Amino acid sequence: WGAFFIHPRYGLEVEYLSDEWLRKVRHSVDTAVDAGVDPWLYDEHLWPSGYADGDVPRLGSDYRMKALVVREEPGACDDVFAVHDPGDGLRYVCRTALDADEFTTASGNAYTDLMNPDVVGEFVARTHERYADAVGDRFGDDIPGVFTDEPQIGFPGALPDDVLASVPWTVGLPTLFREEYGYDLVDHLPALFYDESPGGRDYRSVRYDFWRLVTDRFVETYTARLADWCADHDLRLTGHYLLEDRIASQIPSTGAVMPHYEHEHVPGIDFLGRFIGGNGTALAAKQASSAARQFDRTAMSE
Repeated sequence: WGAFFIHPRYGLEVEYLSDEWLRKVRHSVDTAVDAGVDPWLYDEHLWPSGYADGDVPRLGSDYRMKALVVREEPGACDDVFAVHDPGDGLRYVCRTALDADEFTTASGNAYTDLMNPDVVGEFVARTHERYADAVGDRFGDDIPGVFTDEPQIGFPGALPDDVLASVPWTVGLPTLFREEYGYDLVDHLPALFYDESPGGRDYRSVRYDFWRLVTDRFVETYTARLADWCADHDLRLTGHYLLEDRIASQIPSTGAVMPHYEHEHVPGIDFLGRFIGGNGTALAAKQASSAARQFDRTAMSE
């Protein structure tokens, strides 16, 4: 084997990112280099990347993943932005911060809002900077890079019983939307869920603007930021994004995966089997390989 990733998995006996953990990472790196094997880092405990094993979402609701949801009752909402009647009763379009009982990471923690630069800053400070302190002198020559795993902005699991639909959300999104497109998103929120135009603007136009904005925001605040940090520290960023297998699945979870590949130094996918078709894995491979060709880079698969 020419390389491996130091990947925190189930059953750890050493606390993740503790001083002992980092000492053992250092020992692993030293041993690998002596053996002529490249040790790569991994940026999370289990997955999806971005929550620092729960440290970031525990900072408060502003740091947790958010969704704009449609509910039949407004009681569980943080903010109600619109009330809409699609013809079979009132629907409430509102914001909510998702707690651990609504969406959990693989380690059972709440997840984070990766469209918020302050949140990503905390993740980098609590993860990447800790590794830099521990093994930063081995970056580049000995440690080639870092893998990020299934970061996401959309609620991918089974919706809570009282949620009819959801789309990604973040603090200050209406302000960002107005600055980008010149009109008020809040006036048109039902158009994100219903084939209607209650605000007087075609719902398809509103949806296009919305998904373009959240995609660009995710790329800018997360992937581009991690790529810049890695480049500044002589590392390469690699990894893969949630539900990359199909266009329809990647839109609500990441916006689109290919814009992220522009920033990844090694575009990556997850390929869980030797098969083509079915879940769309041929598309996933084609997207990453296409980006790699465009930017003269190497692609990789988890």
